Amino acid sequence: MRAAIKGSSPIEWLLSQMRRLAACREGASAVEFAIISPLLIALVLAIMQVAMIVFANQALETIAVQTSRQVMTLQSQGSTQANFHTTACGNIVVLFTCSGLMVDVQTFNSFSVADTSTPTLTFDASAT
Repeated sequence: MRAAIKGSSPIEWLLSQMRRLAACREGASAVEFAIISPLLIALVLAIMQVAMIVFANQALETIAVQTSRQVMTLQSQGSTQANFHTTACGNIVVLFTCSGLMVDVQTFNSFSVADTSTPTLTFDASAT
């Protein structure tokens, strides 16, 4: 045993070994990375998820604007809900399918009588 060779007590030897262990910094970076990496990965995945949501929102808004423009400039056949749905299906990009698209088209004679309240969204799976 080392304590017997040096002539010191086992407690002194244990304390010196603990001081040596506390001063040793080998592998500290790996341990720190192991502690931080799950948080870093979660943050990156959250950023990617938010980016996908923003992209999908922008794509859906672009579809609505393009389809509305085509209906207002009479590029599509009439302004019925079915025709608007068909025109919107032609403008859909990768993230959406035509079967999941809900359309609400209303016609008013003037802006003063237009209903500006939020529409009630109901999904009718048999209509697709």
